Amino acid sequence: MAAARNPLRRWKPFLAAFASVDDAIEIEAADLGISRSEIRRARGRIVGMLRGAEDDREAEELCSVLDEVMAESLLTLRLVPVTPRTLATTDLAGVVGALRKHDSERIRGLATDIVRRWRAAVKRDLVRIGVAMEKLSQTPERIEAADRPVSDLDAKVKRALPVASARRRPQSHRCPRGVLRPTWARQQSRRSQPIRRRRSRRPPRWCQAQSQ
Repeated sequence: MAAARNPLRRWKPFLAAFASVDDAIEIEAADLGISRSEIRRARGRIVGMLRGAEDDREAEELCSVLDEVMAESLLTLRLVPVTPRTLATTDLAGVVGALRKHDSERIRGLATDIVRRWRAAVKRDLVRIGVAMEKLSQTPERIEAADRPVSDLDAKVKRALPVASARRRPQSHRCPRGVLRPTWARQQSRRSQPIRRRRSRRPPRWCQAQSQ
């Protein structure tokens, strides 16, 4: 009779685990397109029937069906690679860890195995992170200019700079010694020279006296 008064007796503390497990499967296996909608509807009908069970035998049969549904959910969850981020940001680790106290031996065994796998995976990630941090600690934060390796491109640019500056120097148009410049060049050089004004030369004094 106690079972009839409380039909959810052994499933009442664990009903919230169904939603957490289904959400984790859908999130981590999103690329596979796995949907738990049909399983949620079927489970909801079973829970509704369990709440309305009239005797202990019916309630126990419905609880056994829920045991099979949870076992199937845990088997699927074990195949899904749950990331440490999901374990840190959701209550999945807590609800699965609590299932290790379930009355069903099968559910306890699956929950224990999943938690052990998660712990091993997190430890492997921590080892990888430790190795990466050790390598980063051996790398200096700043590289001085003198220690910076000179690339082939920088060397080519430095060698090309003196040649380019030499090409930009103005070249003189003087002809070599012993070679006559053409007439047009001499005329152009005369025209470019400034015109010098001739100063008037006064006649000598004896010319001035004779003229008088």
